[in-house]
Amino acid sequence: MQIYSHFHRGDYDRRHLLRESGKHRLVEKTLTPLEESRRAFRLVGDILVERTVGEVLPSVESNRKNIDEVLGSLTVRLQEKQKETLEWKNKYNIRTQEEVQASNGSVTGNK
Repeated sequence: MQIYSHFHRGDYDRRHLLRESGKHRLVEKTLTPLEESRRAFRLVGDILVERTVGEVLPSVESNRKNIDEVLGSLTVRLQEKQKETLEWKNKYNIRTQEEVQASNGSVTGNK
């Protein structure tokens, strides 16, 4: 049970990072064609600060690259853990309730 909760947590984190990366890409796409001296606002913690596009864009790009690196690392770790868990389940013939019911041809239903 704990193994699956770790997978779900890791998958949740992965999806969260994907959304964050997408948001950063959108900001990059929006700011790139603008003049570097143009006013821009950035949320730092809970505080909205005024900067210029030239100051904000490099930090947004850097943050997005860092998010993408962490996302790649997390994805690889999740795949390795899934493979390791599958090997462990096969070695010790461990099956979930759903797998047992599927192999018996049972249909799950609420009674």
